[in-house]
Amino acid sequence: MKYISACLGIALIPLLNAAPCLALNELPSSQSSQPKVTKVAGLLNDVVDTVERERKNRQRRKQQRDRDKERERVRQERLERQEARERASQERMEAYEKRQEERKAAQRAAIEKRRLQAERQRQYFESLSPEEQKAYVARQRAAQQQQMNLLFGILSTGAAIDSFMGGSGSGATSTDYTIIRDDRTYTPAPQPAPAPVQPISPFYGNGPSY
Repeated sequence: MKYISACLGIALIPLLNAAPCLALNELPSSQSSQPKVTKVAGLLNDVVDTVERERKNRQRRKQQRDRDKERERVRQERLERQEARERASQERMEAYEKRQEERKAAQRAAIEKRRLQAERQRQYFESLSPEEQKAYVARQRAAQQQQMNLLFGILSTGAAIDSFMGGSGSGATSTDYTIIRDDRTYTPAPQPAPAPVQPISPFYGNGPSY
């Protein structure tokens, strides 16, 4: 289109230069020169219209390109935000799964550690003589009794503090503490005539017979 416009402009230059001369030479015969002037004017109008249409077309194409670029920019930003959200969600999921696996591994390690300790204690107990086993059981029971006494002391101290803070005339009720014995781990204190040795743990069995 630019090439056509340039060609039209070049073609019009001689006509524009010749038009005044023709008008001066043929001024007496106005009837014969009128169609030529009209033709030249129409040709000029066509050129102007063509140039204006081309300018408007270029402007519309530029506006369309700008709109396309803006839509692409908005789409790209939306896509990047979505990808960022997906990455963040994936990272959170991976971190959660990692914490879960670490916790399970720690639990397995703790269970294995307790199992090994129990196995070592069982082997040690079985390696003792009957008299040493009896002394070992007595020491274990004494340690358990000491732990119970310590627990009673802590609870009694807490009850005394609550009673002191509440005051005798405040009407506040004292806290009652109840000790719940777990028969699975509790072992009674030694008696003058002890019963057969009770198992210290599920790993130990019933111990030697007396």
